[in-house]
Amino acid sequence: MDDLSNKVTNDQLTAAEFIQPMSEIQKIITDSGQTLSGLDLTQLSKALPIIVKTKTQALLLDIVDGRKIFITSTPDGGQFTMRSGAPIGTYNDNGGTYTGTKFTNGDGSSGIERDYSGAFNVMWFGATGDGVTDDTTAIRNTFTAGESLNANGISVYAPQGVYITSVTINVAFGMTFFGDGTQNTFIKYSGNASAIFAGYNTATRAPGLAIRNIGIETTSSSAVGLRILGPVGGVFENIHIVGKDSVDDTKTDIGVQIDVVTPMLSAFNNIFSNVEVSQSKTGFRCEQGATIQIFINCTHFGGLATGQLSSIAFDFVGGNDSIIIGGNAEKCGIGVYRRGGGGSFPTIGSLGLRFEGNTSDITIDGTAIWSGCKFLGGTQLNRAKVTDNTGSAKNWFDYNTGDDALPWTPNDVSGAGLIFTINASTFTKNKNTISLFIDIEWPVTADATQAQLSGIPFKSESEGTGGGYCHLVTGGTAGSNYTFNNVDDSSALNIYKDNVLATNAVLSGVRLRCVVIYKGV
Repeated sequence: MDDLSNKVTNDQLTAAEFIQPMSEIQKIITDSGQTLSGLDLTQLSKALPIIVKTKTQALLLDIVDGRKIFITSTPDGGQFTMRSGAPIGTYNDNGGTYTGTKFTNGDGSSGIERDYSGAFNVMWFGATGDGVTDDTTAIRNTFTAGESLNANGISVYAPQGVYITSVTINVAFGMTFFGDGTQNTFIKYSGNASAIFAGYNTATRAPGLAIRNIGIETTSSSAVGLRILGPVGGVFENIHIVGKDSVDDTKTDIGVQIDVVTPMLSAFNNIFSNVEVSQSKTGFRCEQGATIQIFINCTHFGGLATGQLSSIAFDFVGGNDSIIIGGNAEKCGIGVYRRGGGGSFPTIGSLGLRFEGNTSDITIDGTAIWSGCKFLGGTQLNRAKVTDNTGSAKNWFDYNTGDDALPWTPNDVSGAGLIFTINASTFTKNKNTISLFIDIEWPVTADATQAQLSGIPFKSESEGTGGGYCHLVTGGTAGSNYTFNNVDDSSALNIYKDNVLATNAVLSGVRLRCVVIYKGV
């Protein structure tokens, strides 16, 4: 037996030595002092696995129904059972769960069946992960075999490696696809569709589906890293998606697309946790009707520095009733884009969503609620960074600055195109109470239009709920009262002199230092 063990280790077994002879088994039992009374040696030989190193060696064996074989090589090794006497076509070779070309009469009625448990390994089906070979067919075959053997859902595992793919990998409802981490298991996709499609175009939604611990790279300027359609309660976590690195602002690649074909095929109530997208034109795109998506610590590092001026981190089309918790929107044309109306479904950004280096942090067309967000980069809390396209959205920013004053930029909205001298403009916020400080000087002008400033960092709740007294520094009329008052549901301020709306000409050459307090929304 020692000699046989050595030959197994050194891959020197001949075909005749694969099966341990009955005499060897009998000798072991006799030497141990046991009797053979009532012992079925045939069943015993089936219970003891034949140990071989490679699948090629296993296929040299004669098929004995029920006999166990253990293949020691990785990654396609493991334990198998010989099967024979089945109906024709039962054991057709799929390279993984049923394997080998040595079938009885070549009709598929016999074969070697994998005794699988747990996840299906893509390398069982011929995937290499070498970064050179196209592994599309092997990976797709893994999912196909698993789905055919377990209709209730399987797990597919891609060990560490770079897997080249040219066709979309479909992950069906109830399945789990996972790897060894975003920096260890990488899918590199060269096609123009989507690298991974999660869900199926079926008539009904289905629960469950998970993708974890993988990296995805797309090399096409129009590809999608992860497209999702239909799952309910899906989990997508620890995923890193890298788009095509290009200075071409016309490219249309997307990191994650939550798609909708019909209401019955919308995806909803899915969780995205620690999903990071970089270089794609759009990080996360949620189509109208794809409701209740939860994003936890998800990030898009856009391509603003490389010319992608219209890149978007989170793009919500219509009403989505989705939640963003934590994460980053960084170096994009727009951080969060809420557009397309959509009625009663708000998009909610909460608990520290971080904005940095974007042209516009938030662009809103409809209703949105924001709480506890972090805006970095000096002036990024200005209204210029929060764009309301409709003029009617009520945006609730629960951002408390305490005693830390942040900057804002007053602008002329009278229509005269005036350029002010801004000596100071800061604000603090406590819940929905905003305190503005302004030190501003009007240019010399004869313009007779009503004076009005815009750019306050939060809209006022309604006209008359706030205002401020001004100290006249230079110019103007000594002894007169200059005051500011907020405009209803607006980011603008009116200026009064002695309780009368002032024109720009009245304020010509005037420098005012003011404190304005109002209730924001």
